[in-house]
Amino acid sequence: MATSLGRATLINVPNALTTLYTVPASTITSIISLYLSNKTGSTITVRVGIIPSGGSITYVGYDTPIPVGGSLNVINNKPIVITAGDVLQVFCSNGTACDAVASLLVQT
Repeated sequence: MATSLGRATLINVPNALTTLYTVPASTITSIISLYLSNKTGSTITVRVGIIPSGGSITYVGYDTPIPVGGSLNVINNKPIVITAGDVLQVFCSNGTACDAVASLLVQT
């Protein structure tokens, strides 16, 4: 298997669950870090979930608060492995308040 580093980003995470990353076919991906940042003057809440291929969403974080000017590393040094067809989704309570950046280790 070939291994490479990757990144997924989303500016202005909407207030509806939105795909940040989908694992391609014949691929295994480790989410190394996932940062969500609050760009506004009030506290926001975020959700992060993984939908296994053909399954239902499992939340890694649900309505987790991020204070003014703060950021949150959802993974917190404990990588999560996702496989082909799995989907990583994010949500923000204020659709223009949050950006998301994920660092990925991709094996093909």
